[in-house]
Amino acid sequence: MLHVIEAQPVVPGLVPAAGLSETMLMLEGKANAAIQSLLKSQSRLLKNLKVTSEIDQGSAFVEILNHVRDAGADVIVVGARGLVSVDDIFAGSTVENLVRQAPCSLLVVR
Repeated sequence: MLHVIEAQPVVPGLVPAAGLSETMLMLEGKANAAIQSLLKSQSRLLKNLKVTSEIDQGSAFVEILNHVRDAGADVIVVGARGLVSVDDIFAGSTVENLVRQAPCSLLVVR
C-alpha cells in the first residue's frame, strides 16, 4: 500500500517557508493514521496476505510507477479521485498518466 504526498507550489506570503516541513509532517501523520485505520478495519479480509505500507513524497504517478517496477507488480489499484494540484491542470491527473504509462493492469476504484 503506497500513499504519495505531492508537494504543492509555494505561494510567497501564504505559508511561511519554516512551516512547510511542519505541514509535511502533519500530512504524513494523517496519511499514516488513515492507512493504519484501513488495515485495521480490513484485517479479517487481509489476514492471509502480506501487506506493506509506505508513504512517499513526490509526483504521485512517478512514485507509483517506480514502486510498481521495483516490486514487479501485476496490478495497480488506485482511487478515481484525489486532490487536484496545479500540475494536474497542465499535465493531467494521476489516473490519466497511469493509464498511459503503467506496465501492468490498472484498476480504478470509485
